[in-house]
Amino acid sequence: MNEGISVLVALLIIVLVLRWLFGRPNDGANAARSSQRPSGLRGSPRVTREQIDSIKAMFPDLNEAAIAYDLLRTGSTQVTTENILRNGTLRMPPNPAAVLPAGVRRTPPQPSSGSSYSSSHQANPINHNLIKRYQLEDRITQETASDQLDKEPERVWESTADKRQEILKARKQHMVLQARRKLLERQAKAANTISSSSTPVSVTKSASVDTMSSFEDIGNDI
Repeated sequence: MNEGISVLVALLIIVLVLRWLFGRPNDGANAARSSQRPSGLRGSPRVTREQIDSIKAMFPDLNEAAIAYDLLRTGSTQVTTENILRNGTLRMPPNPAAVLPAGVRRTPPQPSSGSSYSSSHQANPINHNLIKRYQLEDRITQETASDQLDKEPERVWESTADKRQEILKARKQHMVLQARRKLLERQAKAANTISSSSTPVSVTKSASVDTMSSFEDIGNDI
């Protein structure tokens, strides 16, 4: 009986030693991979190219690493868009390379030659849910008629919650109008570049549809 117990103890010790020896490299590799991600984001879902592009299309001045960093924290394009509208910007990550892996950090496809769309059709994506949600139809009409840009609301701290909510709403409306103007400027610049080219090249239908899809995604989310 003593011999049986000794054999069992010896086998148990051998198993523990083998698990310790073969388990160390994996543990080290897992720790190395985990340390590459920013603190507080371990276990977060990965960001897709479509999520980044949908926000980048509306806020082209924002850095992709900052967009991806906020998406990793929120896991939602809706919440990230609200953060942009509320704060005016997004915080840059401590290590942008870790936030944007190789699978995400790639250049979006460039438009090739094909059938052109009219400028009114290209502007359709911006006249969607965001414009309706923040009731900006009249302000867009007034801005177009007077050729005057919407002024940014003052950053003041009001004493009541209702007034603070009004200022927050005004800031969101201003940022939506600002994003709209920037998109129109980019479209006008692209149209001028195409028209001045020695070889006529038109914007493809797929490029216009991609732009529309980006704004539809944002509009549906928020």
